[in-house]
Amino acid sequence: MSGGVADYKVFAAGAASLTSAGSVLMVVGTKKEARNTALAIAEHLDDRPQAAVLSDYLADTLGPEHPLVRCTRRGVAYHHGDLPDDVLQAIENALRNDQLIAIASTTTLTDGVNLPVRTVIVHSKVHGDHLAYDNQRSLSPSELVNAIGRAGRAGRESEGWIILTRPYPPRPDEFNTLTPDTEQLKVTSALLTDEALAALAAAEDKLREAADGVFALADSIAADFAAFVWLVLQAHATTPILDGDPLGAVRSLFAMNQSHDGRATGRWLRLAERVAEDHRATDPDLAGRWSSTGTSLGSARDLDQLAQDLARLLAEQPAGDGTSARGPAWPGFPEEWPLERTLSFLTEHQVFERLLTLPEVAGTWRFTDKGSRGTQVDVPFATAVQDWISGETIPDLARAWLPGVPAEWALEQAVRNISSGFEHALSWVTGALINLVNNSPLLSPTAPRLNTHMAWYIRHGVDTEHALTLLTSGITSRRLAHTIGRRAATQWCPPTGLRQWLAMQQIDSWALLFQANEYEIEDLLDYVRSPSNLVSELLVDRKVTIPLVRLVPGAADGPVEIGSLSTEGPMLWIGRGRRTLGAVPADRHLDVLAMLDSGLDLTHYLRDGQLVTTRRHR
Repeated sequence: MSGGVADYKVFAAGAASLTSAGSVLMVVGTKKEARNTALAIAEHLDDRPQAAVLSDYLADTLGPEHPLVRCTRRGVAYHHGDLPDDVLQAIENALRNDQLIAIASTTTLTDGVNLPVRTVIVHSKVHGDHLAYDNQRSLSPSELVNAIGRAGRAGRESEGWIILTRPYPPRPDEFNTLTPDTEQLKVTSALLTDEALAALAAAEDKLREAADGVFALADSIAADFAAFVWLVLQAHATTPILDGDPLGAVRSLFAMNQSHDGRATGRWLRLAERVAEDHRATDPDLAGRWSSTGTSLGSARDLDQLAQDLARLLAEQPAGDGTSARGPAWPGFPEEWPLERTLSFLTEHQVFERLLTLPEVAGTWRFTDKGSRGTQVDVPFATAVQDWISGETIPDLARAWLPGVPAEWALEQAVRNISSGFEHALSWVTGALINLVNNSPLLSPTAPRLNTHMAWYIRHGVDTEHALTLLTSGITSRRLAHTIGRRAATQWCPPTGLRQWLAMQQIDSWALLFQANEYEIEDLLDYVRSPSNLVSELLVDRKVTIPLVRLVPGAADGPVEIGSLSTEGPMLWIGRGRRTLGAVPADRHLDVLAMLDSGLDLTHYLRDGQLVTTRRHR
């Protein structure tokens, strides 16, 4: 509204009002608008006690000054691709569990994430919209249907509400926008969109300008297509059972068979044929290495050149002490450097600075001193990587990287750069580079190799293989994984033994040793769980037997009760009267909870130091 209240604030007030009927999802067009809309919704709501656990977790993870923490105290959150993965997962779980009542999101919550709500409000440019929106692309009819499909929660309500916002009285034909017809929902290849054809035209210009123009394609669907064609050609060249047309797989693509306009498909095929010419002219070994990076062809070539430079330097390194990253090296096999030595080597040779120049990474590491018209701030990348891997918290990183910058803005920038840089672009190209280095023909079979997990350490921001094991096995908290990883490493617990080691610690020790909060304990319980179906066993055999821990010496057999003590956290204790006699082990905790919540009529006995539960006859 020109000269008045911003549109998003008006519709945010409406969203807040609709929360009285159930949870609300407001789909917006940009990441900035998701943030601002969530804050605006929160202004109209009171504190929500159910969201306290989430807001405390986010305050620990992102810092108390982060705007997401302010929102969640009121039961509101925002969701977009620049937030860390563990934060996004926590938000999604909180919405499922009714801790959150409203959420503002880009299409990250409507594409592939099943999170039904009572009301969906679409405050975004949609296909065919005549309105002008800054920096927004239109939601396609299929994306709109995906968003609409989130309205109405099965088993809770008989209906869902869908609202398409308009900053003026809606026209009758605009109601049809919510019910696109079959033709509008027809799936179209990404190669045939207007944006893709514009990228193809730009690629054709580059090919006319330079003999090696294929390697100049970057940061576009045309560059991705060229890299895909190269991969297909390489697979064809190295797979003996494949014969016939090397471009047969390309000619069979959906786009090549969908378009009724042969000119568009002919242009894509001409680009493929140009890639094939360059592939034939390239040394087979080089062609194979360039196909392995998952980047544009130009970046693949640059990464391989950098890899060979590093391999020469690596070959000159003195022999180590025979210790590899995961213990003693086998005779005749290469020594794999530990994380610290690999990181020092990459830093010494300014590898990260060189990776930042690649199109896939450029722009993912940028800081300013304020949100609007700010001056760029230099944050040394190599130092930041070391800080991140060492386990420093995001609030501490924000303060170290941006001293003197307001806390909220510093936190938002730290989170955005960590997500776009460390967790995605940089970790990917670092992994590709190290694979090229370690497989370089310049290295002898016994020459040292760089740490093969380096990309994973960068992605997750931890420095032990134990922490990586946890974070790739369902644990979402980086802080928790880092803390457990270091303690397990000092106690000589191998990564493969983490599950048993943690289960033996028991729930009460998790809070004491690792300062695990409620969210983190839920993850740990899932991780250590020894799957069993106690309810099924009770239905079939009417009896189950469960081992106990913390058993009081001399505890007499007989009837007992099961419950948690508020002062002891979620641990399930068994007792008689007011006396506790033992506890349910961590690896059986979730199954016992499911048994207790089953509604079956149960009796519990202590017998020979074990819990025996039986189902009463009716």
